[in-house]
Amino acid sequence: MPLSSYDPRLMTAARALELAGDWPVFVDVQYADLGQFEPETGGPRQEGRWQANLRCMRCQQSCGQLGAQGDLVATDIADLMSGVLRHMTMAHDVPLKGNATTQAAVLAAEAAAPASQGRSLFGQQP
Repeated sequence: MPLSSYDPRLMTAARALELAGDWPVFVDVQYADLGQFEPETGGPRQEGRWQANLRCMRCQQSCGQLGAQGDLVATDIADLMSGVLRHMTMAHDVPLKGNATTQAAVLAAEAAAPASQGRSLFGQQP
């Protein structure tokens, strides 16, 4: 989905970039042990694989998948921003509407909360 396809009645591409562009994320490459899960439809278990995920530096949750062992996920900046915006609202209760003061208050409360036990790409606490 290109940025030009954003519906300006909902949110302009510039506003989406403004919100998502300030959210701290990092890329994490890890081994996903998919063989531990029983397939819902039966059949053989999937093999584990390496994958690259875009993760939130505040809580370490995934905001989007960038690739998996041998496969690149077809994505663009609009898809990445949508994943980050969805994560901001669902996991951190950041309002997408309102002014900068409203969002600053939410982010200040978030920053005052205890740090997650996750790790950043550089081995430091976020």
